[in-house]
Amino acid sequence: MLRGGLELSKELGDRKINVNAIAPGPVETGLFLDDKTDEQIAQVTKLAPIAIGSRVRSCAPTAV
Repeated sequence: MLRGGLELSKELGDRKINVNAIAPGPVETGLFLDDKTDEQIAQVTKLAPIAIGSRVRSCAPTAV
């Protein structure tokens, strides 16, 4: 996502355009985990708002 969903929704709200966004932070998938060390994963995970890595199982029902 180029901009945060909240920022985009504020910008487009005056035009009556709804914005739905899911931004779970890092998600523990093979693509994310495969080429990173444990230290790199820990650093990226700390950047997430709740400082944990998301799992596909917890994100998928929200998106469907």
